[in-house]
Amino acid sequence: MYLIMSKSVNEIAKDLGIVELSFKEIFILSDSEKEKIELLQNEDICIAPELLREDLELAGKRCCIYEYLLNYYEDEIAKTRNKNEQNQLPILEGWLKILQTHGNVYEMMGYLTLLQMDALTTTIGLLQAQNDTEKIMLSKHAYTIIYEAINDNLPHKVSNEMHKYPVEIVDTQELSLFWKDINSMLKKVMDINNAKEIRNNIDAHKNHSFLKQISIYKRCQWTESIIYLSIFIKLVNVIQNYMNIIEKNMNVMYGNYKLSVKEYNYRLEQIIKDLEKEKEPI
Repeated sequence: MYLIMSKSVNEIAKDLGIVELSFKEIFILSDSEKEKIELLQNEDICIAPELLREDLELAGKRCCIYEYLLNYYEDEIAKTRNKNEQNQLPILEGWLKILQTHGNVYEMMGYLTLLQMDALTTTIGLLQAQNDTEKIMLSKHAYTIIYEAINDNLPHKVSNEMHKYPVEIVDTQELSLFWKDINSMLKKVMDINNAKEIRNNIDAHKNHSFLKQISIYKRCQWTESIIYLSIFIKLVNVIQNYMNIIEKNMNVMYGNYKLSVKEYNYRLEQIIKDLEKEKEPI
């Protein structure tokens, strides 16, 4: 004990045959873990960073569009609400409902897109990592991404949002199949309790115990992270695809509003004609 305590870290490293001090001496993936990467393609999992990067760039472009649209709808909602407070016209209330629905839909689509971008970026980093240390250190964020989404109850959040939308834009025929796919994929997601420990001890928060952190780092699995991120990306894609259906159905809502405006104008014209007739001399 005294001999160890009297030596410096570098001297101990030399005695142990460690020429360069590095986390590599702690963070070493097992051979079986490395071999699993060959099985990923059989699981229908993309392991080509260049293809994932294309998806990432497209997602980034969609974010630019959503930002523009949401800023537009926020301005229009404010203007319409102000007009409605002054005039209290039913036609303005209908238009306000359309604006708010559009804003809510693009808000959800933007939220989902950012989730996709986070998962895609982490997957690209995991696939391009040069050594075991990088792979394990990056793996921890995969667990956090999934834990945060599941802990925030993403499906429930989506369901609550959909209940806010008018009936005419929610495709009820597709809805049961949609939730069936979601629930099926949720069963394939990683052990959420393990993800919670990783997130709370070495990623979003740091445990004060060095040995505790090291022990949890050793539980991070590189291939497992890629597999679960792939499942998570697919899960978000399923939700996003259904949101695309809702987006298209918003045209139905707008079409119905145009008809109501036409009817409103017709009734208004009839009222004006009736008033003019009353003014005519007998």
